Amino acid sequence: PPTEPMLFYYLGWIRTQAGDTAGAAEAFERAVQMAPDYCFPNESECVLALQAASAHNPADARAPYYLGNFWYAHRRYAEAIACWERAATLDPTFPTVQRNLGVAYVNKRGDLARGRQCYAKALTLDPTDARILFEADQLDKKMGLPPAQRLATLTAHAGLVAQRLDAV
Repeated sequence: PPTEPMLFYYLGWIRTQAGDTAGAAEAFERAVQMAPDYCFPNESECVLALQAASAHNPADARAPYYLGNFWYAHRRYAEAIACWERAATLDPTFPTVQRNLGVAYVNKRGDLARGRQCYAKALTLDPTDARILFEADQLDKKMGLPPAQRLATLTAHAGLVAQRLDAV
């Protein structure tokens, strides 16, 4: 069976255009149920499909998340942040959107404190993600946190540190 959420977002969009409301609802619901891992929409038509999905189901947190990924990749940072903020509001348990907001707040808005809050929430939501820990530590370094404090955090997550060669 297909595992690419965008396939079903496109199908829902096409069915919406064809007036098949029930078919669109079914396709959009299948898209929401799929794992968001490694889904990076990059075609311009994904904007219309994801906007149609959001209009059809305003509670869908994945559509604005994916749309945020598209906007960020296309250097439309304000739009990306707005989409990710909406996704985070709709699904406050999704660690990747918190991580993405952390990146954007730090790199595009220069808001280190807010970025650090997002990284902390992301790590709380997924304490097994070594990338989040690594990036959070890099931010702590940038913010001038004392090395002893950083070391204590890394030591507390020694298993995650061991997963990344660039963290040792």
